Amino acid sequence: MESLFKEMTGLGTTRDPGNANAALQHLHRNLHPPVFTCEVGNECRPASSQQGGSWYDWTAFVEKCGGDSTIDSVTFDLHPSFTPKSVTVRAPPFAISRRGWGAFPLRITIQLRCGERFSVAHKLDLSPGRRVVTSHKFQLGKAPNDKLRRLGKAPNDKLRRMEGVEHTTAHGHLAPHHWIAPVMVTECDEDARPGYQTMKAHEYLDDPEVLREKVRLLASLLDRAKCAVLYTGAGISTASGIGDYATKAKATVAKKNQNRLSSLSGLNAQPTRAHRVLTALHHAGKISHWVQQNHDGLPQKAGFPQHCLNEIHGAWFDPSNPVVPMSGTLRSDLCDTLFEYETKTDLSIAMGTSLCGMNADRMVTTPARKFLRNRKGKQECLGSVIIGLQQTQCDHSCSLRIFSRIDDVMILLANEMKLHVPTETPAYKCDDSVQLSRDLFHVPYDTRGKRTNQGKSTWDLRDGATVVVNGGPGNGFKGTVRGKTNDGHYRISLPCIREGSPDHGKGSVTYLLGSWWVQQAVEGLATTLPVVNESGAT
Repeated sequence: MESLFKEMTGLGTTRDPGNANAALQHLHRNLHPPVFTCEVGNECRPASSQQGGSWYDWTAFVEKCGGDSTIDSVTFDLHPSFTPKSVTVRAPPFAISRRGWGAFPLRITIQLRCGERFSVAHKLDLSPGRRVVTSHKFQLGKAPNDKLRRLGKAPNDKLRRMEGVEHTTAHGHLAPHHWIAPVMVTECDEDARPGYQTMKAHEYLDDPEVLREKVRLLASLLDRAKCAVLYTGAGISTASGIGDYATKAKATVAKKNQNRLSSLSGLNAQPTRAHRVLTALHHAGKISHWVQQNHDGLPQKAGFPQHCLNEIHGAWFDPSNPVVPMSGTLRSDLCDTLFEYETKTDLSIAMGTSLCGMNADRMVTTPARKFLRNRKGKQECLGSVIIGLQQTQCDHSCSLRIFSRIDDVMILLANEMKLHVPTETPAYKCDDSVQLSRDLFHVPYDTRGKRTNQGKSTWDLRDGATVVVNGGPGNGFKGTVRGKTNDGHYRISLPCIREGSPDHGKGSVTYLLGSWWVQQAVEGLATTLPVVNESGAT
């Protein structure tokens, strides 16, 4: 396994490839200490003379960054005469511009995404037309106090590392021996998912040096995989404000949106950085399919195509696939797709899921079994990767185990694989040949909503149109389109769709049809439409 790690990551090559221990010692001695480099400076020009005296317009900046980490934010502490006197910039370009008449020392604090923080002093230079730049180089992971601080602990705290598990359980079966155990950053002796096959809700983080190597290995696995599949749970969406089930500690290190959303306002939640990076991976040809336990529609909002997504436990934006009660029944066609990808995936990546024994957990357990059946690591199946803060019952069988915040891993992965990750999802616009009028479309489906090559039918989603649910526990329920939300999702008034509920089929409940279903329909991407018009309707 160690030789495969070196082959896949390019780390630890030696003149004696047959001696794995010597190779790892050579690797440990010769890895350059991780560094972060940047340039700090300012430029200046004379201001207009309206204020009188010698006033200047100046810009201070941090730029040309490189090394083993990336910037999360830069804080500029100014002279007390400025309001505000401290300004934090959270996205590039990391710069501020002000007007003033006197020079003073700026205190600039650079916060890296890996948790490290550095401060530098820069004397503001008000020489007109001059660009003053100073280069800085910082070594990462050296100061004990810095390491404790980025793990959320006070300098006097003692690091407590994961205990009582095999090395392969802490890191995966592809792990080299020099990786040290993750640090317990949050102690919580409660069960993560009471009543299920659960683990304790302790939280762990890999050391930054180990995390970088793990991300490098993950990138290599993605490059080698022919059919990589994602398997995600609630933990991937907590940064958007949507709550999860398994986080029990009040002092959690999970990056959660401070304004936790209710189930209703969760409909307005926006994709996290992880959702956007995973979508970029799909468009780069690295991800074939996504099995989503959540219902939130965040992958689609990030631009991930609906027809490559299996919302196995139900969806907030598909009336034909409502949220499945714990005692409910999974939709048979979605199960068929699940079984199909369980068989053909050669790399499963699980994120933000407690893996506590759900039927869909087979997306992780089956590839892991295939991998362990042949431990050479070059076989057809590369196994499973698990990413999250808490331990799971499947850790012992995975190929790679990463203990980290999901967004942090995905940001590092995007940098490692040089991905272009858009920050917004472009709106889809229909061609006039398929959009007959506003919310009236010409689609390659028959009147039953089945995809066909035998001509096209009209799909009417105009306000007031009558539609029929096409599948799931509400199959055949009639409803009415009631306009659209500000985000372009269609509101549909339908009888209650809740399997096993005494209200099932009764009353009137507003469901949403995601705006992305228009592209699915006009391009014939989905196998079936979630709602159809009454037979003969136009």
